[in-house]
Amino acid sequence: LLLAEVKPHPTLRQQAALKGMLEELAEAALFQHWLAIPGGAVLLRGDEALLGDELSPSEYLGGVCDLVGEIGRFAVRRAADRDAAAVQDALSTAVAVQAALLSLGHAAPRALQKKAEPLRTAVRKMETLLYELSLVERSGRVRAEPVREEPPPPPQPDE
Repeated sequence: LLLAEVKPHPTLRQQAALKGMLEELAEAALFQHWLAIPGGAVLLRGDEALLGDELSPSEYLGGVCDLVGEIGRFAVRRAADRDAAAVQDALSTAVAVQAALLSLGHAAPRALQKKAEPLRTAVRKMETLLYELSLVERSGRVRAEPVREEPPPPPQPDE
């Protein structure tokens, strides 16, 4: 609906707020797709591209780059459960996005250049997560059960 309203007014797409919102929309659609198909492709082309007809290449690629941050948060949650395979899938996707962005070189839209450093940081953090998980696994440490605190008894009325 929003995109149908924006289409007749292409100059609106140059507004930072709308452009950012469209990237967030792309990120959400891509993350939903990535969760549904673990390890699935996120750099889709043609008819397969999620919202591909509706977004400019810059908006779509911005969403793909932002997706890595969301995947990184997912990896942290999975690492807390010691799910190394899920962290590896997340890292593989992040590295694929990073490689695709690097392959664009100077042909990449200028707006994507500012996303390169957060992308590198996210990849580094996922590599560290995976390394730490491997250390924990090799140490043979068992995850302790969480301590459940009993709520304090209600105060007794003075007699």
